[in-house]
Amino acid sequence: MNSIDHYPGLKAQLDPKGKVSKVETQERGGQTYIRVTQHFADHEGGQYLFKMAAQNAELIAVDNVVEFPSEGTVIQAAISYSGTMSDSDHAKVAQEAIDQVDKFKTGDGPDHGNLACMWACRHVVFFAVNVWITKSDGTATFYDELQRGGMKPEKADNLPPGALIISPTTSKGVGHVGILGAGKGGDRLVYSNHSPSHRDPVARWKQNYTVKTFTDAHSAIGLRTYFYRLPMVGPAVS
Repeated sequence: MNSIDHYPGLKAQLDPKGKVSKVETQERGGQTYIRVTQHFADHEGGQYLFKMAAQNAELIAVDNVVEFPSEGTVIQAAISYSGTMSDSDHAKVAQEAIDQVDKFKTGDGPDHGNLACMWACRHVVFFAVNVWITKSDGTATFYDELQRGGMKPEKADNLPPGALIISPTTSKGVGHVGILGAGKGGDRLVYSNHSPSHRDPVARWKQNYTVKTFTDAHSAIGLRTYFYRLPMVGPAVS
């Protein structure tokens, strides 16, 4: 594994509060790309993708999980949404979120569970209603899909348990996503992935936030928090 110290211009663009756990390099079409994985204390990790030109590092992507550019042309059907799921489907997801607490081990997710918030959330929804609301493992990518699919954010108190809470990744910080539970206002429960930490090293699904603590934690790093009904997945579009 490369050392981040080999790339001082790149290191300066990383979040100083994070610890670099991995530096990976790949060549694509004569261009060098570097992917850096960072972990944060008792918090989700994230990945940064840089394109190198001489000694200059250009940040081209940041998210919970980012992929290296593909070689050749990859044709992938774009996800499509057609409205939102029913209240009964939301209820199934809400119950699944409760049932999976401390049972759903997320170490099979990206980076052994360190980068698995989107991965874990989409799996819990799939367990409940047999639908993949996204195939992405990044909150920024999923947020873009929601916007392109015509989904509109709402106030949390207008949404049933089983709906989504998301602070999408931006250049200011790495985001997080979870599922709303019972309650009202800032005390409402939130279920999401717990990444490994020194105090609690098992990656798993937990009831680990309230709406207030989730919103406050991500506001502190410059991120906004949004609330959505679960999208209904429609036919794929090419």
